[in-house]
Amino acid sequence: MKRILVLLVVLFSIGFSKDLTELGNEAYDKGDYQKAAELYQKACDSGEAFGCTSLGFLYENGQGVKQNFSTAKQYYGKACDLGLRLGCGDYRRLNEKGY
Repeated sequence: MKRILVLLVVLFSIGFSKDLTELGNEAYDKGDYQKAAELYQKACDSGEAFGCTSLGFLYENGQGVKQNFSTAKQYYGKACDLGLRLGCGDYRRLNEKGY
């Protein structure tokens, strides 16, 4: 009985939790760029490609983090490696600009 209860709690929390990228988007929309950066970092670290490209965008534009084109390019590259074509395009764009 205890195992069933634990399983239900885990399934319930997974089924109704928002992913980290979505939470980052909500923070970004509210103007809380630092919180967005933290959430995108966690998302990217867990293999969410959109989290990586979103974090790259923050670094490229200096929102919530210190502007750093090299770091932005790294995150775009990771998004590309995870299969996100948007990340590939952003990586290529920064590469063409010499970053």
